[in-house]
Amino acid sequence: MERLIAGEKERFEMEVSLLTADDTYQLLRLKAFHRPYHPNHLSVVLYDLSEVDEARRQLVTERAQAREIYEAVNAAISQIDLFSGRILFHSQGFLHIFEELPQDLILSREWLFERLDVRDHATMKQFIRRLVDGQAGTIQYRLHFPDGRVKWIEDQQIPVFQLDGTIAYTNSIMHDITLQKAYEERLRQLALRDAVTHLPN
Repeated sequence: MERLIAGEKERFEMEVSLLTADDTYQLLRLKAFHRPYHPNHLSVVLYDLSEVDEARRQLVTERAQAREIYEAVNAAISQIDLFSGRILFHSQGFLHIFEELPQDLILSREWLFERLDVRDHATMKQFIRRLVDGQAGTIQYRLHFPDGRVKWIEDQQIPVFQLDGTIAYTNSIMHDITLQKAYEERLRQLALRDAVTHLPN
């Protein structure tokens, strides 16, 4: 305010908390500026930001609650920029599935395909083409790990569009379905072979 009075600044604004008569704080936005044609006069405007402050607190609470839900759900939830490959958001489940994060959080095709089972490459390429065209979909694929383990993943991708119709990013929900696939294979074997003699039915 002193710099404003001294003519070093034309205007300034800031948020201030004022103690009220009932011993609570009220959030205000203060704007001060020189009045046109009156160089020795200042105008000061105060805006009540109580509702804005409450909305901010509510937003922080809702974000924390959403984060807790994301981490509690037995799935990997992420937002991915389809064109740059950047992971905009990911839950802890993403790390549980891939067991590592790509460098600089760029999910490049090279990074993905070197972990992907070769038998799933063609299906994944077709799935990515459909996503780029704006089509939601679900895919199942296998991931290979250095110690020889294989995980089956079910990945549902939902494109999110900007107002001009271009794709902003995709929402991804991934599940580890390895146990489900093992169970399905066990049922298939039981259907094909006798459980006692192991001879074909």
